[in-house]
Amino acid sequence: MITSRYQTASHGPDSGSDIAFQSATGLHIHATDSPDSPILETFYAGYDRAFVLANEKEELSGFRECLALNHGAAYEDLARQYGLFREIVAIALDPESGRCIAGANLIAFPARERTGPQALRATINLNYVFVAPEARGQGHLRRMATAVSEIASAWLFNDATSDQPPAHHDTLVFIEQNDPLRISRADAEKDTAHSGIGQFDRIRIWTALGARIIDFPYVQPPLSEQQSADDSLLLSVYGALPPRLDPCDFHHHLERFFAISVLKGRDLMQEPVAASQVQLLEAACQAQRPFALLDPSTALDEAEHAYAKNNAAIGSLREFLRPEV
Repeated sequence: MITSRYQTASHGPDSGSDIAFQSATGLHIHATDSPDSPILETFYAGYDRAFVLANEKEELSGFRECLALNHGAAYEDLARQYGLFREIVAIALDPESGRCIAGANLIAFPARERTGPQALRATINLNYVFVAPEARGQGHLRRMATAVSEIASAWLFNDATSDQPPAHHDTLVFIEQNDPLRISRADAEKDTAHSGIGQFDRIRIWTALGARIIDFPYVQPPLSEQQSADDSLLLSVYGALPPRLDPCDFHHHLERFFAISVLKGRDLMQEPVAASQVQLLEAACQAQRPFALLDPSTALDEAEHAYAKNNAAIGSLREFLRPEV
């Protein structure tokens, strides 16, 4: 008899499903790949409270559009181009009150095929993660950041047929972070006032969770026709970290993230910001040029001190962290 640690509910053959399970981290997770799920509405209520900067936010309609790409003809077309994927929204509920204490939106892909030993199982873009204000300071961010591997595996690898949680040592999780040296002071002050967390402290929190900044000139393409590209972000990664990031793994991931999560199925090569970065990664893959992973803890205090003194020459945090040649 097959047992499962997941409870599942279907929204129909072409509209997705929900799962519920207790994560190995202890969180009670409810997740969906459906644009019609009430889980999405609960997630969005918490998300809308957590994020305030215009260029970094999706509307509820944007999330529905992304989740709709998981199904039907849209999915078949994208899967032919890019392979399997799942865009997912997840929430963690307090088991006693039923209130949402944390949430995450992610897109996951099986790792690229390799000719040698397969050390990497999947890559994930953790697009958004939040902890409700009343639930902060209890370790829920760390738990949610870890649980995304379990959430992704339930759809990508049919782990719902297992009563054991998946391993986490074979997954890379990519995240966007505000660059404290490039975000405008007005946006930094607005975000910090809303969240109570300074921009440098955000970097410290994710560094403690194992994230490292990729030495790559990342720019987020416009999330919609009404928004602009955002060059004030860093792209970081945590999980099964090698000393340097394989350029082909990186190319395989970012191309799919841009095409599906960011551009929502629009032609990637018609969006200049996305196309230029994908082309850069394609060239790096062909030349086998890996990307350095920068540890912010090496010079973050120094960078914050320079920022406080309004040093106009400091550039970006990524450039600041590069070791001197």
